Order: sequence, then C-alpha cells, then structure tokens
Amino acid sequence: MNMQSAAKALLERAKSNNKPLDKEQVGNWLASLGTLIEESPSAKQIATSDNVQAKVLHAEARALHQEAKQVFDSGDIVKPQGILNKAAASFIQAARMMTPKPDPAKLKAELDERIVKVRALFETYKSSVGEKPASDVADTLRGIEQALTDAARHSAAGTAVPDGRVAADKALLLTRAASGGEPKDASVEERYRHAMERNEIHQFLVRLLLSEKRSVEGLDPAIEGVMKKASALRAQADTSAEEKKFGEAIKMLDDSTVQLILVVRKLGVALPN
Repeated sequence: MNMQSAAKALLERAKSNNKPLDKEQVGNWLASLGTLIEESPSAKQIATSDNVQAKVLHAEARALHQEAKQVFDSGDIVKPQGILNKAAASFIQAARMMTPKPDPAKLKAELDERIVKVRALFETYKSSVGEKPASDVADTLRGIEQALTDAARHSAAGTAVPDGRVAADKALLLTRAASGGEPKDASVEERYRHAMERNEIHQFLVRLLLSEKRSVEGLDPAIEGVMKKASALRAQADTSAEEKKFGEAIKMLDDSTVQLILVVRKLGVALPN
C-alpha cells in the first residue's frame, strides 16, 4: 500500500473510532501504523528535512504509537484505539508538510518553453492571414502579440510565473480560436468533431477571460444571458449528436460558438468570426 492510500485508510479508521476492533485488528493496525511512522518515504523525508514542526509532529506520532503498543501489550485492546487515532492524525499532519514546493527555476523554464511554442503557432497563423488582414483580424493579432509580450515580461520578472502562464494560455487560446477553419473534404462526423473542438476552445478562452475580469471589476450581468444561451445551444448539440443527427449538431455548435465569441468581445478582446 502506498503512502496516499495508507494515509487514507488511517483517516477512515480515525473517523470510525467509535467502532471497537478485536485484538487481531488492533494488532494489525498497530503494526501498519508503526511501518508508516518508521519506514515510509514520508517518514524518511521528515527525518532529513529542516521542517521543525513536521519533526515535532513525527516525534509525537512515534511516542503515541509506543504508548499504544505498551497498553496493547498489557492486554487492553480498547484504549490503544484512541491513542492510535491520535498517532495517525499527528503523522498525517507531519507528512502533509512534506509536499514539495515548486521549483521556481523549473516553472520559469516551462513557461519559457510554452511561450516559444505559442509564438511559433502564432507566427503560422499570422502568415496565413497575409500582410493586410481585415481589421478584426488585425485587432486579434495585436491582442495575441500583447499576451505573448505580457507572458515574456512576467517570465523575466521571475516572481510572476503563474501570471505569465495565464498570459501564454490566453495567447494560445486566442490563436487557436482565430485560426480554426473548417477542414476540407471532411465527413459529417469529422466536421462535427471539429465544431465541438472549436466550441470547447472558445469555452476555455471565455473561462480564462472571466477569471481575469472578475478579479478586477466583477462581471457584467448582461454577459450571463449570452453565456446561458451558448450553454443551452451546446446542450442541444450534444443531444443531437447522441441521436446521430450530426448536421443539426454542427449547426447548434456553431451557433453556440458565435455566442461565446460575443462574450469574448464583450470582455474587451478582439476575435474574428
């Protein structure tokens, strides 16, 4: 049993401490908890860490476990159960403190790699629209460029990598949403899958933009109505697809995506149809 499942089992046991165990069950619990406290990867990690609080809790769990063993060896099988519950709780609390913290250098490297990939996708889309794109496309290009610039700026700052990831994701979703043309010579099912993917890309984009909007100034109630309409159309599309009415489903998906594009624009982000 790994640490996660073992800890879960201990927690379940702790929750059910009003259900007495027989001698064999208490003995098994005593042994398994002892193994976790002394030999598990978490126990070894605690032992070599500099987290004083975790070490104190680990020592407390060890002492409680020894106390439970002594009481059990004396012939009492009821009292040890309460002591083992406390020992398990202390050890689990200590083990949770050992969750590794993200490596800032690694996170920055991952962000930089993502920016490069999104930039390559953006440049491909940019070249496909020509040197004189329509005004709405030109506005979208500027928005994507700004998002990539923001991502690079956050990466350079070093302390704002999560914000950089959001900006890079925004650039990616905008690029994919803007460049999603319908495949040629495709079957109706292939066209349906493409329409569904396009709808989902726009859904992700809306969620990301809404998370930014809410953190700054709240959400315009009028947008809620458009989003509900988009969701209703998507639900109708799913129903039609289940009935193998793919042509009808494609129409509903496209209509849903149009509503999502309206939301994107209402949130102040340019996006072509």
